[in-house]
Amino acid sequence: MASRGEGVAELQTEIHSGVLGIGISGVHIPYPDSVDTAVAALAEQIDEQLGSNINNSWLALKLLEEDETANKRCGQALVEIAASLRAAVEDELHEEMDIIAADARYGFIAKVAECCSAAA
Repeated sequence: MASRGEGVAELQTEIHSGVLGIGISGVHIPYPDSVDTAVAALAEQIDEQLGSNINNSWLALKLLEEDETANKRCGQALVEIAASLRAAVEDELHEEMDIIAADARYGFIAKVAECCSAAA
């Protein structure tokens, strides 16, 4: 419980591992297919331009969400590629990328909560 400081060290370790590209759990948030396609294409570009010392799929998703830190880390060329891919996703799904990502994440959280409730 974060409010009591329990599990904070473990959470920090998992976050650190994910940022370094070591990977964390096998959890996969089910984004729409067009988002997954854009993430894969952008992750490939990131790998070509920056290497693979980080989790390129995570960074690609952050670029698609216009994350300021990701934008600074990746440079203008990748930001422009992300903007083009983002526009295509938003056109296809008729929604802004941040809403698309939040909806997928909250849908995943709802399913986890449902499973936890059923198990209790």
